[in-house]
Amino acid sequence: MELRLDIGLNEIIGLIRQLPMHKKVMLKNELEKEITGIRLADVDLTNMLLNGPVMSKSEYDNFQSTRKYIGEWTKNLFA
Repeated sequence: MELRLDIGLNEIIGLIRQLPMHKKVMLKNELEKEITGIRLADVDLTNMLLNGPVMSKSEYDNFQSTRKYIGEWTKNLFA
């Protein structure tokens, strides 16, 4: 069973303000867990990108050369 509500942010904040203090603390803890999970995912992506493979100078030169030839080939092919 699924229930979808179209509630604006102001309404949500109003509902939160009506909660008893112990429920607000529980909500705060759950939101912090979710935010921390998102931050950890960002950190993992950052680490993966920083520690990922890199091209050597010769590999980069080869890449640029190939890119140049493919660019010329596509110009001649579609011109």
